[in-house]
Amino acid sequence: MLKEMLGELRAGNPVVLSKRQAQNGDVIPDDFLIFEDGRYYISAINCQSSGALGLGNCHCQSHHPRMETRVSRTLALAELRALIARNNQERHDRDAEIAWLDQAIAGL
Repeated sequence: MLKEMLGELRAGNPVVLSKRQAQNGDVIPDDFLIFEDGRYYISAINCQSSGALGLGNCHCQSHHPRMETRVSRTLALAELRALIARNNQERHDRDAEIAWLDQAIAGL
């Protein structure tokens, strides 16, 4: 999975690190990792009420809805590894719950 994520970054595609639900119900990236011009950046929501992002009614005229921060390769890799660990844990938890439900149904 790490290899695929690194490939996406190299191709210029962001890797979504976390998501949130906007007021309209859309799921939007909370923060994502970017590789651009040989450097890593994390783009994160800067305005929690940004209308442009569907989070509220702020027009963000005096600030940007998102903020990009340059990060080291070490931090970028740590973020990707943490994402992989979260995804694996979510998959494990989901599979365990499905197995429990299957056993509960079979026992009735």
